[in-house]
Amino acid sequence: MAEYLSCAETAALVRTALKRAFPGVRFGIRSKTYSGGASITVRWTDGPRRAAVEAIAERYAGGSFDGMTDSMSYHAIEVNGTARRTLVDFVFCERSVTDVEAKAAAAGAMIRARCQIMPGTVPSADYFGNDAVDDLARAMARDCDPDGSLEGAFRRVVLRDDA
Repeated sequence: MAEYLSCAETAALVRTALKRAFPGVRFGIRSKTYSGGASITVRWTDGPRRAAVEAIAERYAGGSFDGMTDSMSYHAIEVNGTARRTLVDFVFCERSVTDVEAKAAAAGAMIRARCQIMPGTVPSADYFGNDAVDDLARAMARDCDPDGSLEGAFRRVVLRDDA
């Protein structure tokens, strides 16, 4: 039977993996234990996109929730080639973006310039497809590339191009 890793031990593994993958980026890592389990929250400003950090950090979550059956399932994580159990159910990643409002305004202008917009009753209610332009613009601002450019975010968020 695999030995269990504590929440703090798992958080240390997450910190080490993120430092190795993203040198120079400062991550805030907090672990939390509660009666139903434990979780780790990773926070950082600017730097890599959320999807890149999640791809590494979520490997250390020892549980997953199935909303269809309203149940948890648990699995071992791999640590140095060895399967280990962890008391951590979830790892959450939260990226902050500097000047997010300015980036959202620039993203909104980009969407309005490049897309055929369905006008709403007020400018903030303009739509592209089924999505409000302002909602898409905020999502683009939060998903901007590490260098701050919005071009990749436009393809991912508005055009829904994952390539």
